[in-house]
Amino acid sequence: EIHVVVVVGDGPNAAVSVWCDMTGGGITRPAPGERFRIDLTGQPVELAVPVDTTTVFQFELYGASGGTGLTQNGGAGGRAVGAVEVGPGDTLTVFVGAQGASAGTADTGACNTRTGGYNGGGRGSQGGSGGGGATDVRLGGASLSDRVLVAGGGGGCGYNNCTYAGGAGGGVNGLNGIAGSGRNPGHGATQNAGGAGGNAGTFGQGGIGQHCNDNGGGGGGWYGGGAGFTANEPGGGGSGYLGAGVTNGT
Repeated sequence: EIHVVVVVGDGPNAAVSVWCDMTGGGITRPAPGERFRIDLTGQPVELAVPVDTTTVFQFELYGASGGTGLTQNGGAGGRAVGAVEVGPGDTLTVFVGAQGASAGTADTGACNTRTGGYNGGGRGSQGGSGGGGATDVRLGGASLSDRVLVAGGGGGCGYNNCTYAGGAGGGVNGLNGIAGSGRNPGHGATQNAGGAGGNAGTFGQGGIGQHCNDNGGGGGGWYGGGAGFTANEPGGGGSGYLGAGVTNGT
């Protein structure tokens, strides 16, 4: 077997590694074994698919983290690994998620303006940060329903300059935001539903902070994490996903 290794992005802005089985021909550029990188651009990236043979791509995806704050960070992005087989005429598209916008000073500035990260991160507010975007692979089209492999984005942090961290993205299911006793952070998403919150996550989209008071947005994912239930709450992480056609997945 000859492999092409692709590294996409780094740090909080997510990453993808791709191994392409070159047995019997296939992609000829870059050279087999050469590492190359697709930078985060805020738009989909279509990978070259061989026109005359079946090829297997092995992906390693990392969702983006929620935005940082003055005292805590957003939730970490999730990780998803799996192999996707493509053949002549197939379209394979990668969406690399971006980190959510950083939080500002507590209770200061316009409401709900902490932008969510590209590819599904939900908005945060004031001293809360935006949720991170998911990183995913889509087969046969570029719609949300075409996704076959997803790494969820982390939830945004919340409360008083981000005292409480956002929940991590999936993996499989996203985690709830981290909050102190008696508080009610946004919930992580599952395989079947968005995370509950003051604004719940939906298919592909993290919940948007609804409170003008240090609210974290939900992370993007297969389903998005929820924004904090009330003011001063962090967001939950988005869920990851392994489609039925994905092999060697984790």
